[in-house]
Amino acid sequence: MFAHDPLRPTSTNPSTRNPRRRQRNSADENGLALPSAKKRRSVLAGSTFIRPDDVHHHHQPHPSIEADGELHANGGPVMNGSIVKEHRTLSSEGRELVVRDKRRSSHRGIKGDGSVILTKNESFTVSKLVALPDNLRNLGDEAYAGVFSDTAYALALTASQAIVWPYLAILSSPETFIFSLPPAPKGNADLLPLGALATPSDASAEPGLVVVMPATGKITYWASITSAASLDLTRQQRSGLEGSVGSMFSGELIVQIVDVAPAGFVLGFSSGRLALLTLRDTQGRPAVRVQIMRSQVAGGGGLFGGLKQVLVGGSWPKDVVAVRAASRRKREERDVAVITAKGVVQIWTVHRGGHHHLRQESRAGADMVAAIKQAVPDLERYSDDKFETLDFAFIPGFDNIDETNVEGGGATSRKLLVLGTFHEAKAATYLLLELIIASTTVQVGFVHPLRSYTTPLSTRVRKRPRLVLPSPPRAAFVIFDRAVVVTSLAKGVDSPSQQLLADVHRFPKAFEEVLDFQEGLDIEVVGCGSEDGSEGRSFSSGHDSHHRRRSPHPACVLLLRTVGVVRISIPPPSHHGSLAESESLPIKSRIEQAISYGEQPHNPLYFGARPELQPAPEEIEEATLSISSEILTSTSKAVISLAPSLEHQLNHRLTVHQALASYINSVFPPLPRPAKWRLLFDGERLAAAIDVWKHYDHRPKGSDAQSSSPVLLTLAERMQDHEVDAGRSLPMIDEKKGEPDQVRHMFIRGIRKLETIIAGTRVVVLDHHHDHQKSLAQELDLLSQAYDIFLTGLTAAFDYRQREAARYGLQEEGMIDGLLKSPHTHYDGLPEFWTSNAYIVQAGQELADLSYALLAQCSPTPKLPSGRGATLVKTLRHRFPDLAHMHCRITLERSRWFSGQTNPPRQADGAACKQEHIRIRRELCGQLRDLGLIDEAMSLADRFAEVDGLMDLVMEELATIDESRQQRGVTPEERTRLDQRKKELEERFMQHFHKFGSRWARALFERNIQQGRLASLLDQRVEFRPLLTRFLRTHPGYAKVSWINEVLREENVRQAANILQTDAARFERDLWSKKVELSLSKLSILAAEAEAEDDEGASGETTGVNGTNGVHSDDATTKLDDNERISELDRDLQLIEVQEQLYQHVQPSIREAIDEAAAVDLVIKDYGRKLTHGKPALRTVLEQGLRSLVAREPLNFEMTIQVLTLIDHRDDITTASELTGHEFALALRINRLLRAVATEKATLLERIIWRRCLIRDDWVTINDTPRKDDEAMTELTANTALFRTVQDLSSQVTGFQQDSTDTEPRAPHEVLGAGSTVPELRLLFPEDLCAPIAADLRKEDARLQKQMDRGRLEEWFSGTVEAARTSVQTDASSEARLALRRRMLAANLRENAR
Repeated sequence: MFAHDPLRPTSTNPSTRNPRRRQRNSADENGLALPSAKKRRSVLAGSTFIRPDDVHHHHQPHPSIEADGELHANGGPVMNGSIVKEHRTLSSEGRELVVRDKRRSSHRGIKGDGSVILTKNESFTVSKLVALPDNLRNLGDEAYAGVFSDTAYALALTASQAIVWPYLAILSSPETFIFSLPPAPKGNADLLPLGALATPSDASAEPGLVVVMPATGKITYWASITSAASLDLTRQQRSGLEGSVGSMFSGELIVQIVDVAPAGFVLGFSSGRLALLTLRDTQGRPAVRVQIMRSQVAGGGGLFGGLKQVLVGGSWPKDVVAVRAASRRKREERDVAVITAKGVVQIWTVHRGGHHHLRQESRAGADMVAAIKQAVPDLERYSDDKFETLDFAFIPGFDNIDETNVEGGGATSRKLLVLGTFHEAKAATYLLLELIIASTTVQVGFVHPLRSYTTPLSTRVRKRPRLVLPSPPRAAFVIFDRAVVVTSLAKGVDSPSQQLLADVHRFPKAFEEVLDFQEGLDIEVVGCGSEDGSEGRSFSSGHDSHHRRRSPHPACVLLLRTVGVVRISIPPPSHHGSLAESESLPIKSRIEQAISYGEQPHNPLYFGARPELQPAPEEIEEATLSISSEILTSTSKAVISLAPSLEHQLNHRLTVHQALASYINSVFPPLPRPAKWRLLFDGERLAAAIDVWKHYDHRPKGSDAQSSSPVLLTLAERMQDHEVDAGRSLPMIDEKKGEPDQVRHMFIRGIRKLETIIAGTRVVVLDHHHDHQKSLAQELDLLSQAYDIFLTGLTAAFDYRQREAARYGLQEEGMIDGLLKSPHTHYDGLPEFWTSNAYIVQAGQELADLSYALLAQCSPTPKLPSGRGATLVKTLRHRFPDLAHMHCRITLERSRWFSGQTNPPRQADGAACKQEHIRIRRELCGQLRDLGLIDEAMSLADRFAEVDGLMDLVMEELATIDESRQQRGVTPEERTRLDQRKKELEERFMQHFHKFGSRWARALFERNIQQGRLASLLDQRVEFRPLLTRFLRTHPGYAKVSWINEVLREENVRQAANILQTDAARFERDLWSKKVELSLSKLSILAAEAEAEDDEGASGETTGVNGTNGVHSDDATTKLDDNERISELDRDLQLIEVQEQLYQHVQPSIREAIDEAAAVDLVIKDYGRKLTHGKPALRTVLEQGLRSLVAREPLNFEMTIQVLTLIDHRDDITTASELTGHEFALALRINRLLRAVATEKATLLERIIWRRCLIRDDWVTINDTPRKDDEAMTELTANTALFRTVQDLSSQVTGFQQDSTDTEPRAPHEVLGAGSTVPELRLLFPEDLCAPIAADLRKEDARLQKQMDRGRLEEWFSGTVEAARTSVQTDASSEARLALRRRMLAANLRENAR
């Protein structure tokens, strides 16, 4: 019937036969002799591995819920089809594994099974098994599969084939049994057949195969898969036994098949019915028989009762979600549990002979919902009907009731672990519940909500989630279509914590983790199974290789589409503390798994973070930096710590570090910016270490290769001996652990301090330099090695930073050659850059100094013998510019980092570092020039924008070329070369204009100014004029040249006015020059206005944008600005006019002086003694004003007012100046000018002016009126400062307007207390002068109060003011009458002349 496989080895060597196998006679099974099956049964046998009382059941994936609400399997119709057997030829070694030898009785675990570890941690291990049939590697969308660990076989069913293979085989293409099935009938093409592997019979060690067609109920059974495969094609039809379920309801489908050996199989229907399928008759011969499982219903006896059971279904539940079998309770019977979506539980007992009965039915749905809401109050928001059970499993050890020994301590209840859910459209809550079923009661134990997975069930997925609970029950596996949740039960099953929380059904928080699968690979769980742990078991020598390759730990086995077989195993408690002690994997462990296993090609696992298990940002940062540091010290679990090739080991560490950065950057929220930089720094160290090691490892070997010991070796020895600065030594080597190589140890364990290694090279070189026992050649050799380490390491670090910044999430950082651009916006908050710390900068400086000294010593003719010494000089001379570039780069980075900090002391250090960088780059440019490396010096100055030094180099080189061309004896060829050189320099000169712009122009113009060629600035080339104008405008010190340039070259008169006004207001310290500049500025504005009016008149009247003829809004704005500026200029000119009057007032004292110092003393003596007597602070202010006045320095508004109101009169001067008697009126005039720009200051100064005016005279004496007539009193009051000031204000002598508010005198009570407090005076004086000046002003208040109290000043004030105004009016009337008489006389004269 079945064809023999020609590829199958048929050796009959007795040594390969199993002596313990009995020979099968013709009466066995189908009465056929199967010699090939005897040869192969040892490869596939599994019955001897399972203890008789520990046979484990296997369940198939539950069908999905279709739109019509009925349950159906993903299967097709049953038809007995042909069988095709496919396998591979085994090697002789493989055949030897078949022999059962007592010497191989030890258990080898899973070591050497060929599996690939997909991820591993303290809690579980995920591995991919290698055995997978070739035709399953591209498994289609439709498949039904299962794993049967007790037989070590897996089964996959498609619409056309049934495929069986040993999933524990170590071959990637294992021996495979393929059973071809006929096509499904029309209308049922989308239904896949169901199947299971049957328990091996007594006559065979191989399992049988049962295939059930869901829609038709047809059943095919092969007692042995190898027996069927060994038959020829003509006998295949008779090899499989066929049967049928019998009559099925309309639309009813078979949705489950459950192994209940020894009783057979239980079939589950979509209608809720159950059927018992037996494969043996009463004589033990193969036979297919199906019985519908019915229970006795009350009142259901007789014909009509039986008919009711058939039509109505008796007690069959309508929404069965799972059928599971308990472990064997007796030899001939098995208990089966059934659960519905709403929590109805049935317990059936089935017997080997086909008998069955319903032992118990309980409705636990309401109890489960109540317990859930009590344990998890947050779920109170759900209605009870939202709860649904999805699957369940017997808890091992509690799946049977010992009815024969209840009083003796036997089990009195069963325990189920139920998977349930409260589901919503966007999220779902999954829970595990312990259901305790006693003989008459049902209770709910613990409730364990799954916090790590909330994805709702997809409507496109046709499989329900599965619950797998291997023995021992350390962990439960909840299997979804694209994820697996692993949760610990160590705290929930009869643990003290569970007992304490039993009253509220609360499950202690336990370990929980989710294994997700990659998107885009079409991965889906199509089948699963469990492997019970075999820890502590002993195995007989008859156990085959498959069972020896089983995991010794409880495990869940998955069949993944496009992947294969994947195992998740749980190690024992002594080796996985995390599973029992923590709630989830530490974030550090997750990251290590991702970077260790995530880079494997075709790894189906997704290592990203689920939103339910998102760690805190602080935890991510801490874990990331910790792993990074461990990679640098080779202590991370993700890297190899030792390899034959250190270069390979370093590259491996860098690859892992890059994977770490990419993973963190792509999976988690962005790290803080400082953390990103720390991570990048570690990557730079690794990249730098690789290049440094390459130079060391590839160095010339041999006795003549070098004249001294390698610098790295010497440095490693010193660092091991702590002969370096404290805190910078490396971890000590341990020769007992086999660590003799100090240099390799430095690169394996010490890269975290790579800056110490790089900077430490200068210690070795300088020590030998100061030793004076080394020859010059040896010193040069050591210096060359130091160059290799210093330049190679730092260059690699900066290149890596520039190239890989985006990988570390720093793609937005602006970098040039690895340096951040702006110090103020980019460096704030960043850790110190290791490439420019103090040790690195010091090493660069000392190496540069030593290099220059040695090269200068060997120039121009090397003082070395020919050979290696001369070669070293040439090499160092060639590489010295690289060292100069690197030293400038690191000092620039250091200055920028300090300047970018917000800490004031560090900012001060930044300013110092900046100046040091400028000094260093200028010094290095000079050293390169001195060594004859002019082009290299220009390149250095150009790279680091040393504009002044570059200008000097270019100009000096041009001057040298001109001198060389003028020398006698210059050949034409040499002259041509010099001309070409000059042309190149001139082109470079112009390029610098485009690159540096105004900075280059400034250097050029300042050089001309320093050389006394100021006038030549205005004669620059036309293309230089814009730069010259910009230079002059931005340098106020050249304002006197700038305004000329504006008038003559730019023809911008208005800009010239701006320059003159700005220079006069801010920088000019000579009064006469300031007056001239202000006058010229005013003249320029007036000229600009006149020019604008001329242009407007020439163009004719036009309609402006604002609708007025000839007036544009821009022109109006410009005119308004010009008017404001003219007003400002007028104020400044009036101030200068008053200051000139002051100078003329003190001129008599100045004329008597022999020099300026004497003039100042005389003026202070004559005009600064009386009014400020007893007021030291005010005297200081007055003296300062008088010094500036004598020195012809401009005074501001406030100081001018102070001088006018505090100055004395000389009694010995007979001729008074124009200022005498008008001081306070002028002061008020200046104050009015000040009010236009500083109102608050002017208000305070106005009160002070009037107070000093009131106290200038002795009102107590004036108030002494006895023996004084009116004429005397009038004369006394007319001579007071108050009278003269009011008179000046009323007569406009000082230029006041009549409507000005400043002309209104202030009464004594209004000015009392002006400026007597420090806060007020902060407007006028520096903080340190406010308190003493306030004290002096309070003295003025005291004098004013005395005049008010004893001299009745308040009363005299009004009369004096009125008298002053009346005198002005009287004088005005007299002058008017006189003018009238003069006009009348003139008229009479003209009349007489006619």
